[in-house]
Amino acid sequence: MLINLLGSKVAHSTLGEGEISVQEDSQIFVKFSSKSMRFQYPLGFEQFIKLSDKKLQKSMDLEIEKFKVSKAEEQERERLRLLEIERIKVMEKEKKDAEEKPTTKKPKVPKDRGEPIDLSTLIIGNTYSNSEVANLFSCANIGGLRKSNSANALVTISNYTKSLYADKWHDNVLHYTGSGQIGDQELNRKQNKTLNQSRSNGVDIHLFEVFKKGNYVYNGIFELCGEPYQEKQEDDNGKLRNVWMFPLKLKKDNI
Repeated sequence: MLINLLGSKVAHSTLGEGEISVQEDSQIFVKFSSKSMRFQYPLGFEQFIKLSDKKLQKSMDLEIEKFKVSKAEEQERERLRLLEIERIKVMEKEKKDAEEKPTTKKPKVPKDRGEPIDLSTLIIGNTYSNSEVANLFSCANIGGLRKSNSANALVTISNYTKSLYADKWHDNVLHYTGSGQIGDQELNRKQNKTLNQSRSNGVDIHLFEVFKKGNYVYNGIFELCGEPYQEKQEDDNGKLRNVWMFPLKLKKDNI
């Protein structure tokens, strides 16, 4: 049940005092002296704004914790569902392999990508450390989108311990926020471009989710299942900006 916040006073580190003018299920609008801004509900009260009424803010802190627990439970259910799908897939593959004759044909290695990386150790549902992910893919150890030239892959990380990017699941599709912390994001810049062109460039999208700092849960190989679109989110300075959202779903041959 939502806490009624209409008309409540809030404080912002740069915009000063404001008043909540609109409240919806997942967002609120605050009218400041200079402009009106949208914030996520309830996570916006954790990083960007605080209620002036300390008793009300205490209730909001509890609401935030409940929201995080609910989100984590939802993601855990989805993880278990994918894990069960992976278990069935492995069983069916083992059965199929047993019925087929072994082949001696060696897979082709794309040019200019170095030696192929063995990703067979990756198991959907397993948890890895940041260094393990970086070493396995020979990629950077920071950032949400990490290109691996050796594996011809884009390591895509949805980190729920950080409130800057508002990734969200709808009908088994992850709407993933693109790269760029300050100002409007650019679709055809760096790894946003790689992700945008993933349906034609042959790059595999390996998705990891972080619910606890340092723990990277592997979700499998995903694919872009729709056109990227823009929405409004706050940047690292608390300013509203345009971000690119990429709809991703688990690949059929990964199920």
